[in-house]
Amino acid sequence: MPPVSKTCQGCADSKVRCVRDTDIACNRCLRLGKECVYRRTGRRFKGFHKDRKIAALESKINELKANRGGLEGNDTNTSTRSASLVDGDAAPEDIISRDFLDMETAERYLTIFKTKMTPHFPFVIVPPDVSVWQLRQEKPFLCLAILASASYENMPLQRTLGNEVKKVVASRMVIGGEISFELLQGLLVFLAWSHYHSRPHRYTQFLQLAISLMIDLRLDRPPQTRTWKTELRFGLQCNLQNQTLNRPSWGSNEQRAVLGCYYLSSSIAMLVQKKSTILRLPYQEECCKALSEANEYPHDKYISYVIQLQFIAEKVDNLSAKHGLDLETPGSGSELYITSLMSDLEVFYRQLPFDINESSVNEVLLAIQYHATGLCLYQIALNITSQESQSPFDSNSWRDEMSFSAFISANSIINLYIQLPSNEEVGFNNTHWVQIAFALLVAYRYTVAAFKPDQTAAFLDTLSKLRSRIGALSTSDVDKNGARDAFFDFGNRIARIENWLGEHSRQEDASHSDESFEDYQHTLCLEPTQFDGFMGAAEHLDVPFGNEFSSSADDLQISNDFLFASSFEQIMGEWVSTFFFLFSSALSFTPCPLLGPAFPPFSLDANDKTVATALKSLTKKFDTLVATDTSAHGDVSPNTTFSIALFSSDTGNAEDEPFFWQYHHTAPTLNQSLVGSHAADKDSIYRIGGLTEVFTVWSLLVTGNGDKIFDDPVTRYLPELVDSTTEQDIIGHVRWEDITVGQLASHMSGIARDYCSKDVILLKGSDEEGLPPRQAIYMPCCGDGSKFHSTPRQPNSRGSSWGNPSYSNMAFQLLGYIVEKRTGKPFSKVLQHDIFDVLGMTETSIFAPNKTTTGIIPVSKEASGWLARDEGDEASKSLFSSIKDLATAGQAILNSTLLGKPQTTRWFKPVSHTSNPANSIGSPWVIYSAGSYPNTSMVDIYTVLSNEDNDESLYSSYLGLVPDFEVGFTILSADNEAPADLNAHADIIGDVVLEALMKTAVEQAAENFGGVYEASNVNSSISVGYDSLPGLYIQEFVSNGTDFRGTLAGIVGVAKPADLSIRLYPTQLVEDSGSGSRQAFRAVFQDFTELADNDTPTCVSWLDLDKFQYGGRGLDEFIFSLNQSGRAVSVEIPALLVSLIKN
Repeated sequence: MPPVSKTCQGCADSKVRCVRDTDIACNRCLRLGKECVYRRTGRRFKGFHKDRKIAALESKINELKANRGGLEGNDTNTSTRSASLVDGDAAPEDIISRDFLDMETAERYLTIFKTKMTPHFPFVIVPPDVSVWQLRQEKPFLCLAILASASYENMPLQRTLGNEVKKVVASRMVIGGEISFELLQGLLVFLAWSHYHSRPHRYTQFLQLAISLMIDLRLDRPPQTRTWKTELRFGLQCNLQNQTLNRPSWGSNEQRAVLGCYYLSSSIAMLVQKKSTILRLPYQEECCKALSEANEYPHDKYISYVIQLQFIAEKVDNLSAKHGLDLETPGSGSELYITSLMSDLEVFYRQLPFDINESSVNEVLLAIQYHATGLCLYQIALNITSQESQSPFDSNSWRDEMSFSAFISANSIINLYIQLPSNEEVGFNNTHWVQIAFALLVAYRYTVAAFKPDQTAAFLDTLSKLRSRIGALSTSDVDKNGARDAFFDFGNRIARIENWLGEHSRQEDASHSDESFEDYQHTLCLEPTQFDGFMGAAEHLDVPFGNEFSSSADDLQISNDFLFASSFEQIMGEWVSTFFFLFSSALSFTPCPLLGPAFPPFSLDANDKTVATALKSLTKKFDTLVATDTSAHGDVSPNTTFSIALFSSDTGNAEDEPFFWQYHHTAPTLNQSLVGSHAADKDSIYRIGGLTEVFTVWSLLVTGNGDKIFDDPVTRYLPELVDSTTEQDIIGHVRWEDITVGQLASHMSGIARDYCSKDVILLKGSDEEGLPPRQAIYMPCCGDGSKFHSTPRQPNSRGSSWGNPSYSNMAFQLLGYIVEKRTGKPFSKVLQHDIFDVLGMTETSIFAPNKTTTGIIPVSKEASGWLARDEGDEASKSLFSSIKDLATAGQAILNSTLLGKPQTTRWFKPVSHTSNPANSIGSPWVIYSAGSYPNTSMVDIYTVLSNEDNDESLYSSYLGLVPDFEVGFTILSADNEAPADLNAHADIIGDVVLEALMKTAVEQAAENFGGVYEASNVNSSISVGYDSLPGLYIQEFVSNGTDFRGTLAGIVGVAKPADLSIRLYPTQLVEDSGSGSRQAFRAVFQDFTELADNDTPTCVSWLDLDKFQYGGRGLDEFIFSLNQSGRAVSVEIPALLVSLIKN
């Protein structure tokens, strides 16, 4: 028998809740005497629209899972992506259907991955019983990445598959913006064996993509955790009552992936001295513990040791990066830290339950990692060179020990590799190859420095074995570009080292043959000036490394400079990057934009393709929200009636009406109300409560001299407050003379939250629940301002003024009284005359309007709060309005209709931080920083939220303004049970609208400003372009026939002109004229090769504005002239006295 729904047909048609106390019929049908018929259930919405073929495929996959075990952690969109396999068109990932290889070969490669490769990178596991057919159905991209890694026996095919991986990444991630766990697993596999794929190499870029997926999937924290985000949330699913963040979990697969991301990022960053973008987090240790305890697969037990060792390695790297310059300073503490790290390594080694020098694959690879960590640490130790300090660390014996330990570690890594079973290294991951190369380079340079015949002979023998072993991996195959495999190139480099060392060892002075190994150790400890003599004729040796190595003595000596890994990267140069291509990868450039819009003002047209698509998507998301009562941002009440409007003050048709998009939902329960409207629309009236604060502050600015009043003490307008604080203690009572009007407006006064309402004594009996009798305490008073001022007992202080933010309704009550004192008119009259009447806000009133025909009134007038009328609340929470009127008000604020532009700009500024790093506060704004820095500039959203308690009203409201984009939104709601939480509604708007606005800004900036600008009389020009980062950029820059990029690079201090980034940001200085306008931009100069934030979370480009001047004008100043259509026609560069015309 098919299941039936929980709602009968009659209740469903009437859109009311169906309650059934008996098995016969629901209560409503029994009462009305109707037949109660329950419908068969339909398919529920699950987030994606699936057609019949996809549903059939899902059914088949589920059947296979039941029979064969399946894969863990399938993505929610797997079936959608697999649909093309049954519809006839092969997906890009499906290389089998595209005849790159047959199913039998693919199955063999998958077996190779499971048996030979997974032990070397146990962070992505494919269960033993999963076939390639099942894998390509459920995880097509992971399947592609595995086949691209395991097909090393067919190098041309492997290179082709590697290119297919890159194409899929570009399509699904870069263009499609897809976020899925399958993509993360596939990228980890591709990165782990990335040395198999040809140049140009993009290791760091792919690593950052994997890390971004991990962060976007919130895998940097447990599946359930507490969140610091409040109010406006973008992309999070939260329990809005206890602030608990819940996200999907992929079980042990997720735990391995998290640790795999950290391992790749940290290990490679350490070896090449790049910034690791994944910090050590408690969740990583939790993952290690969980995998070790579960021991689901044989390799899981080693993961914990690999990560523990990497934690130690990261400490070594941090010591070098953060304290490198202090290593030569006696007493710096670095010496003790080095000793502590050595002890950590020793303790780690002793506590291992197995011998890492045994022949097991996992143990040998852990041994390579262990010796590589020690090698880095020993090199740092050798940098402690002070001869004046009496520290034992400066003694030759200690330095000799470090030198010898470093040499032994390097040789141990090489010998461990040589002693492995034949062909075992085909499964090595990229990091282990880099560690071997690192050890080879160190061993080689120590040998060159010593030039002892016996040590040189031993090292030559090692090189010969290494070359033979590497040569056995190479084949004669070439890819479609004619390139050989990576092992061929690596073997050639080893051969060149071997030949050079063998030739010049025979030419070395025989006098060195009698030197003891102790002399060799002391040679390693010589200062650079002492070492020159030892090298002798080495200055003139013809080193056979081409451009890879310098032939100078300075480059061949083991000087202290080499002991820093930064010099190591420089020395390796192209020699290592040819094989270990990650050395040539640069960190993704991080721009440091100026605060404010990243692009010039744009025209917002609701019919524009980008905007129209976004609005259509927004409507669908809200349709889904009301149909399912849930979203990615949390659940919502099915009893909430709400109205939403988006408005704009930008040029374009979006500002022609009060709003350019609206959405209304009427909850079925509203029909039960006996008064008001039963259908929400643009004219529906809601109580807006706390949004009144915006109009109170606005009235202060409109009726006086702008924000100058903010600096006035409150007692200037309400002097009676001074008398009430006479001889009262500082802690218990408010010092009114220290409080300013601006502090009242910005939540910084420190005064109590409420004065004339919400006292528990109004709600409880005199002696209930341990409360003292009423007559023993002060009775709160309510009423007009005079009664408030004359009250003998003033409210307590919650903190000092300008201390910490604390919300206060009473602060806005006082602001209302101040408006009355300044104008001599009642507060309600000021609002009506100076704001509502001027803007035509006919549907807005203080307290409820007399007519209820358009009012949204849940339950009843009394229960909803519609009749609430406390005169003391006029300036804090008394207003009623509609989305049409609030959109009109929002447009007026953004347009500076009632205030001057400078005053509005000052109004849109924060006053203080809060304990939440995501938001600040203003007057009276709560400011949320959106955007995805550094991919976008920061976008501040100025909001006011009203969510009153159940005992006050059943209404909630939300107003948000985005000055950078000149847009805003308002949400008004009413519920029949409790005030609705509107965070999910606001988050949906933010997810869809902000992205569309950012895209629109980029598109119009590129169209209006991009292109080549040239002078008519001199050889001067610039080319302006755009990319996915904030701001426009200047590529070519010629001044008077000179490459001015090179000139600027020299002035700014960037070594290579090609490394100079010049990005343009609007200053919001615009001069309008009858024929168009002039807009000023400022350039930010940065070095592509350096982190913009210098390893800190700050961005300080604002410090360098106008820093470099010529003739009194900044070299960073650019002024564009625009025609009436908003297109740039020329650009003026004042410092160069030139105006360039756009081609």
